[in-house]
Amino acid sequence: MFGRSIFPEALRWRSPHLLAGQPCIKAALRTDNSWNPPPRRLTASCILFVLFARRGLRSYRAARKSLGDKRSEAIAEAAEAQAARVSLEAAGLQKAEAAASVRWFLENLRRSSTADWRKVFKNWVQRRGEGEPVQYILGSWPFHPLPTELLVRPPVLIPRPETEELVDRIIKHYGNCHPRRLVDFGSGSGAIVLSLLHAFPMATAVAVDPSEDAVALTRANAARCGVENRLEVRHASSEEWASMSGKAFDVIVSNPPYIPSHEIPGLQVDVREFEDHGALDGGPDGLSVIAEVLCSARRVGLPGARIYLEVHHTHPALFERFSDEAKSEPTKDATQTHATFCKQSSAV
Repeated sequence: MFGRSIFPEALRWRSPHLLAGQPCIKAALRTDNSWNPPPRRLTASCILFVLFARRGLRSYRAARKSLGDKRSEAIAEAAEAQAARVSLEAAGLQKAEAAASVRWFLENLRRSSTADWRKVFKNWVQRRGEGEPVQYILGSWPFHPLPTELLVRPPVLIPRPETEELVDRIIKHYGNCHPRRLVDFGSGSGAIVLSLLHAFPMATAVAVDPSEDAVALTRANAARCGVENRLEVRHASSEEWASMSGKAFDVIVSNPPYIPSHEIPGLQVDVREFEDHGALDGGPDGLSVIAEVLCSARRVGLPGARIYLEVHHTHPALFERFSDEAKSEPTKDATQTHATFCKQSSAV
């Protein structure tokens, strides 16, 4: 029998032949119960047995069962993922889009530890196959530089990477000399103004949007980010923006509707069918709302204030003209282009 120093009471009555199937135990134990270093190549079963020897055979068997369950779960997940990718590709998604959607779904489910994950996963895949954006399906989405994900709800515009670049540009410009008062025309989910309030902890801001859905979402995200006490959210039409007065802001920022109306039918299906056209359609030349933002900027901007806009790739010339005419009024910043909605580009 094995000695007390190696095995617990529960194993003493068992025959040594019980362990004959464990090759690592043969090498690890001498007949005098002394210990040999285990061999270099150990199976998972051997390692589990050695780790749980002091706890008894039940713990070992439970550990093996847990390992087997996890292996089976991983195999099932891989099979579900492959079937989902095939289904999404058949629904019209590109191979890379289908793979990315499946990856995002599975990562979200792992974080949330959903019990019936297969049911949820299949529902998400079905909705994605019908064209619904991943962000709406998941209900939240990361936005740099915020430390927490933003809530995302239809039909409010989904924050995009090029808007993150706009925020990065503003933060980089000001460095350690932070602005004190900000205004965001067309705040949507609040991504821009909340990011700036996070980056500039002494600043306060006003967020304005004509959509009640967007106003509610901005408020919810402000509370989520812990900056609700520094943000005033207003429901106002774009025409009302232009009538705002009182030079109170040193940063004016906006991601207004800037896509020309004739380009709307050519947008990607998940954009065209699910997101608010009021946040996309900028009129015949894409400048209808932008013109109102610029008029408002002249009224509310302090001397030396700066205006940051995300616009269509055909619009930078407008900024050059506006900058030349403005003199001491808010001036434009940036003409770099980036890919956006319909595989074209925008300027920030």
